[in-house]
Amino acid sequence: MSPARIKVAVNLAMARSHSLVELARRAEYCGYDSVWLSEHVALGADGADIVARYGRLLYLPDAEFVSPLVALAAIAQATSRIRLGVSVLIAPLRNPVMLARDIATLDVLSSGRLDLGLGVGWNANEFRAVGADFSTRGSRTDEMLDVIRTLFTSARPEYHGRHFDFDPIGFEPKPEQRPSPKLLIGGNSDAARRRAVRRGDGWLASGPIERIAEGAVRARRDWLASGRDGHFEVAVTMMDHLPGIDELQRLADAGIDRVLVSPWEDVGTPRLGTVGIDEADALDRYATSIGLALPTTDEG
Repeated sequence: MSPARIKVAVNLAMARSHSLVELARRAEYCGYDSVWLSEHVALGADGADIVARYGRLLYLPDAEFVSPLVALAAIAQATSRIRLGVSVLIAPLRNPVMLARDIATLDVLSSGRLDLGLGVGWNANEFRAVGADFSTRGSRTDEMLDVIRTLFTSARPEYHGRHFDFDPIGFEPKPEQRPSPKLLIGGNSDAARRRAVRRGDGWLASGPIERIAEGAVRARRDWLASGRDGHFEVAVTMMDHLPGIDELQRLADAGIDRVLVSPWEDVGTPRLGTVGIDEADALDRYATSIGLALPTTDEG
C-alpha cells in the first residue's frame, strides 16, 4: 500500500537527452505523480564552481542539461496524465515577459499539467555568460514573480518597478491553470522560504528532512498569518538515497507533500545526463517497492 498524502515524483536530471521522452512515458505508466527536469546554463569547464558549492564534483560541468521548458513541451505531447515540473528554473537569467510567455504556452500545450520550481541561482558564471547581473538576482526574482502574476491575471497587464517597467500590453494565451501554474520557490535558505511565502505557492528544498520539516511549519504559519489562501506545498528533492515506503510515510507525516526521487543506483555520483532508456526498469522496480499502482494493460 502506497504512503498516504505524499506525491512521488521522478527527477529526470540524470537522463540522457535522447531518453527523456521515453523515460517520462515509462514514469507515467508506472504511476508516478510527475517528472521533473533541472537546469544549468553555463557551468565552469573545470568544475571548480560545482566543488565550491557542494564540496565535491556532484555532477560534471559538461553533463547534459537540456532546456527544461522545451523538453517538457516534447514530453507533454508524448504523455497524457503525468504532471511536469522544473527543479529549478533559474529565473533571473531571463526576461519575465518572455518567461511568462513560455510558461503559459507550456501549460496550455500540456492541458494544465505544469508545476514550476523557480530559484535565484547560485553560480556567477551563468550570469556572466548570459549578461545578467548576479548581485541583483534576488530583487529581480521578486519583481519577476510579481510581473508573471500580473501577466497571468490582468486583461491589460502593466508593471512599473525598479528592474522591469512596461505600459499596458496584451498577453494571451493565459495559462490553462487559473490563475497560474503552481510556482514553487526553490532553495534551502531562509530567504528562499520567505520568498515562497510572500510570492510563491510553495517551497522546494533539499537537505536534512528535520530542517525542512521545521521550515515547513514556520512557512505555513507565516502563510496563514499573511492571509493567503489555499494550501502551501512543500516538496523535497532526495539526492543521496531512495526513500523506502516507511520513510515516505514519515515524510508525509512531517508535512511534506511531494518528494522528488532518482530511482537509479549511485545517485550520489556524477551521473547527470547519463541514464538511458535501457535503465528504465529501475522506474518499475521502485514503483513496485513503494506500492504505486501499475495499470493492468500495457500503455507503452
